[in-house]
Amino acid sequence: MILYCDTSALIKRYVEEDRSDEVDSLWQEAVEVVTATVAFAEAMATFRRKYREGVLSEVEYIQTAAEFKNEYPRLILVPIS
Repeated sequence: MILYCDTSALIKRYVEEDRSDEVDSLWQEAVEVVTATVAFAEAMATFRRKYREGVLSEVEYIQTAAEFKNEYPRLILVPIS
């Protein structure tokens, strides 16, 4: 299966939210994961916002951003036009 994740779905992969378990399950089943090129900037901005709001501690923010940056090169990117 090829899984397309918009940014809101990607966030659920890295930050525990409602339906995160569903995203994790689909992610594990996927042969490839696809997202839009804009997802990197949107996800990093969301992680930072969650840190500012106190959802993530500083350590969690750093770890979450690093994990996302590590997995990002494996995603297939679709340009937005």
